[in-house]
Amino acid sequence: TELIYLAKFMKNTVITALNVKRHYILKQRLTVCGTKEKAEDFDFPDSWHGSVYFVRCKTPPVCPRNMRPFQCRTYPLTPHIDQDGILNLIYNDEMLPYHCPLIEEEIPLNDDFVKATYTVWKHLIKDPLIRDLVIMDSRAREEEL
Repeated sequence: TELIYLAKFMKNTVITALNVKRHYILKQRLTVCGTKEKAEDFDFPDSWHGSVYFVRCKTPPVCPRNMRPFQCRTYPLTPHIDQDGILNLIYNDEMLPYHCPLIEEEIPLNDDFVKATYTVWKHLIKDPLIRDLVIMDSRAREEEL
């Protein structure tokens, strides 16, 4: 079956590769909506071609905890690759359609959660497409400063 990359719905959102059939099953089971678009029509790295899927939750922040997309599972952390190519995790400071107590109340993150999130991103950025997107988002964040 064809593998696809679920792409970012909001800036800095990468969702890992999923089987197309599984994507549509998840779409039906969750309160999620999505659209299929052409990568070339959006602000993606030059290495991205063909179809991408924009996915968003219809009822944030309420969703079945065990079925959350990857970005929701690792929030409020987001990957950032610095100018030396080093992966860092930073707080995602993007605007959300809801309030996140982790950010607003400055709740400390569990060390195991941070380590696990870092390990997963180390593996994900081995995929050249994901790495290219993380680098592009990292440069955009740096330009905003």
